[in-house]
Amino acid sequence: MPGDSWSEDGFDYVRRQSPPSSVVSTLAVLSIVYGSLGLFCSGFAGLFLLLFLTLDAAQNLPQNIRDSYGLVALVTCVGYLLTCVLGIVGGVGIVSRQAYGRRLVIAVGFLQLALLGFYAWVFALLIQSATVEYMHLVMFGFPAAAHAVFGTYSLAILMRRRYAEEFP
Repeated sequence: MPGDSWSEDGFDYVRRQSPPSSVVSTLAVLSIVYGSLGLFCSGFAGLFLLLFLTLDAAQNLPQNIRDSYGLVALVTCVGYLLTCVLGIVGGVGIVSRQAYGRRLVIAVGFLQLALLGFYAWVFALLIQSATVEYMHLVMFGFPAAAHAVFGTYSLAILMRRRYAEEFP
């Protein structure tokens, strides 16, 4: 194929590309499915945030608590939305074995682990203020666990030289 081999300094070089592996294909499908489900969930979370901040029950809360809940929920929704959109685009890139797809999913993996740190910080603040309820566990525990598992899995796969060779 043209462009896959070249000569330099009297030596012939051939670009090595591994055949597609099922592990990388599975990661691509998981990235697209995880991103799609995340878009769906972040849409509902944004709707819930909007409804919560406009309900009468939220109006009875002190202003600083209402603002802090709004800020944490906003950062959570935007972070989750960002990782999901980039994950879908990266998953499509991985399916077509494009280098941008690998880079995007690696960046999403690091972003998910950074969001895991944010969730841990919010959890620590909630525990210190003794306002931990079941809803907080669902709202922060599930995304934190999902980000940790998927971020670690995608980084563990795509950072290996064996699988990195599949991308030009």
